[in-house]
Amino acid sequence: MGNCDQHGEWSFLDACPQCEERVVVDLPIFNITREEARKIMDENPPTVADVRAFHINMTWSWKACGFGELWIRFDQDTGKYSFDHECMGKESVRKFLHALADHVTDNLEIT
Repeated sequence: MGNCDQHGEWSFLDACPQCEERVVVDLPIFNITREEARKIMDENPPTVADVRAFHINMTWSWKACGFGELWIRFDQDTGKYSFDHECMGKESVRKFLHALADHVTDNLEIT
């Protein structure tokens, strides 16, 4: 956690929401600034170590492509994903997942 002198603790990668103060990260294992942490993270994207359950059912629309319904499932027994693809390839799936990530993030309620 970072620490803003006026507003207390907050996530070390996000600026204090009240004042956007730049501080040094206050973690024993990370004695770096927030900017340095962001640079390191940009150069080393996150990896997914394990998926325990996964099922997506969403409706979609895409200019010059159409609209429809997308299903992605994860089978824990085989460790494989299945995709009802409507004749779309992996790059289209990647774009749908990026769009889904944006949708979830934009509508996320942090508790």
